[in-house]
Amino acid sequence: MVDACSCYGPCGPFGSYSMKSSLPCSCLEGFEPKVLEESNAGDWSSGCQHKMPLDCRTPDVFHKISGVIFPDTRRSWYNNSMSLEECEMTCRKDCACTAYAKLDIAKGRS
Repeated sequence: MVDACSCYGPCGPFGSYSMKSSLPCSCLEGFEPKVLEESNAGDWSSGCQHKMPLDCRTPDVFHKISGVIFPDTRRSWYNNSMSLEECEMTCRKDCACTAYAKLDIAKGRS
């Protein structure tokens, strides 16, 4: 049996999938369904959008998310010499940056 979580992006951009919920898709904190009618009908392919438009002139808040599979990282960049705090500050200076993470692939991790 294949569950929806084994497929890439069943809940669309900024959406989160959980097998433990009766409603498997939801939006990340600070986001809302992009097309409410579709999400109400169970189609989350359009994903979620920010509740408030981003304003790069004011500090934003990053929310910690654990236990998730990273999305497509082809447009990501890596710097093994940066601390997590340095990575956060670099991300905050780039309005196109939507997330940062610690890269830990030691001892067979992925």
